[in-house]
Amino acid sequence: MPLPDHFYRQMLDHLAEGVYFVDRNRRILYWNRAAEQLTGYRADDIVEKCCAASGLDHIDCDLTPLCEGNCPLNRAMQGGKGISERVFLRHRDGHRLPVDVRTRPVYDDKGEIIGAIEIFSDASDRVRVENLNRQLQKQVRIDLLTGVPNRRAFLELAKAEFDRYQRYGEAFSVIFTDIDFFKQVNDRHGHRIGDRTLRWFADTLRTELRKVDTISRFGGEEFLILLPTTGAEEAVRTAEKLRRQLASDLCPTTGEPLSASFGVASVVAEDSTESLIERADRALYRSKQAGRNRVTYFGPGDVEEITGANASVRSGSSLPKADRER
Repeated sequence: MPLPDHFYRQMLDHLAEGVYFVDRNRRILYWNRAAEQLTGYRADDIVEKCCAASGLDHIDCDLTPLCEGNCPLNRAMQGGKGISERVFLRHRDGHRLPVDVRTRPVYDDKGEIIGAIEIFSDASDRVRVENLNRQLQKQVRIDLLTGVPNRRAFLELAKAEFDRYQRYGEAFSVIFTDIDFFKQVNDRHGHRIGDRTLRWFADTLRTELRKVDTISRFGGEEFLILLPTTGAEEAVRTAEKLRRQLASDLCPTTGEPLSASFGVASVVAEDSTESLIERADRALYRSKQAGRNRVTYFGPGDVEEITGANASVRSGSSLPKADRER
């Protein structure tokens, strides 16, 4: 026995999701109770109107209007297949409501498309969770003290640069740096001033770098800088510019002179991400060992001091990894 039409209407009216039907001209033929509750528009306000003139004013996540040219209902009817996506509709009170929509073409007994159905649900909670997850993902990649990327973020970016180097041969370099005698800053002024000094240090470096460069806090007072599309000579010039900038004035957090040491390495064919960072680390160690406040470049098989006191350091690959006096 065929079921009466009111049975289907009652069934649709008991759904938690909004449901409506349109004909080939996108004239709304049915609007269920959940659609009323979600949008603020009663069926009497909507039925018999073209959806483009209904006031819902759908837009996509890029704020592009959909009703005139890219309507999901229209695409479902033209393409003959279902569409699922997130859009924003305008609630009757004026605010934008994120909704997840599923549109499907509707066929008659002859298999001809005669309209479409849209089922939509409030995505506000999902949007909040997604935004929170994005914030958390950002936080786990940001050093909370200085606001620059952390070790994890740097390694991910360095790996991406290394992959680009292997695929296209685009050179890149890294700079390892830390504040000279930073332990004395903490001992004399306390950790609060020490933290402020680290923030100032990171901000100073960041303002001197290009937008494409990345400075990260690698741990303690150690920072790593990633320089995309940068060869050895330019990387050394960048490090020297940073060194001079830091040494040119008193540190505002302590009122005292402050310097930093730098180690530079540029990618070569034999490298891995780890070996490149290791060479920059060894170059930094040699800068510390040679008197601090200087830049040292570590090539594939040697260390060369670029600026600072007169010293000639070779065979750097045999240098031990030792604790540095801060």
